[in-house]
Amino acid sequence: SYEKARRMRAAKHEIFLQASLHLARAHNQRMYAKRNLDDFAPAEETLKQLIGFGVFESYPYYLLSITYRLAAEICRDEPGTCDDGLIEKYEALALKTARQGQQIDPDHPDSYTAEAECLESMGLIESAIAARTIAIEVAGDDRHSYCEQHHYRWRLYYWTGRYAEALDDIAVHLTCPQETDIFYAHFYPALVYAERGVMALAFDDVFALTCYFTRSP
Repeated sequence: SYEKARRMRAAKHEIFLQASLHLARAHNQRMYAKRNLDDFAPAEETLKQLIGFGVFESYPYYLLSITYRLAAEICRDEPGTCDDGLIEKYEALALKTARQGQQIDPDHPDSYTAEAECLESMGLIESAIAARTIAIEVAGDDRHSYCEQHHYRWRLYYWTGRYAEALDDIAVHLTCPQETDIFYAHFYPALVYAERGVMALAFDDVFALTCYFTRSP
């Protein structure tokens, strides 16, 4: 549908920028779902065009960074998909593009999010934590992004054994709008407490989960 919309505008010698943006997002989503590079070239080409036009501020940089990160992950996870050296090339491009977006709009969290996602994918967890922290700082009144950063950062703290910081992020996210708070109220804290060796508190949370899921309708 996005491609058809672009063709209709092209027939009038016009460029449908919004359709191009969403088409690139769709290509990224399909790369994520199908785990192949069929959508890589059209996503890259479209986003480079939008960056060249200077539209949508840092958002095309954010999406292009995701395109490169997904390509690197697919190359790494699907043997025989890529030539040698492409993983490192795509990772470097993902980081470079995210940081270019930060220069375009230093007060928007998207490009810091893209950097954090790439660093996490590369296994550079402490650097990913630092990028998430900056994203939290610049999120400001953007409650959705602010909550999202805490959602992802607590996991990074958990993986690196920084359990107090993980619990702090979980507590912050518990104040965010969500369909149910059972995971942040009990499930995630139980994981952290168990890993930390504070079994009494872990058991309390597990008991609360049991009560929640076995209560009468």
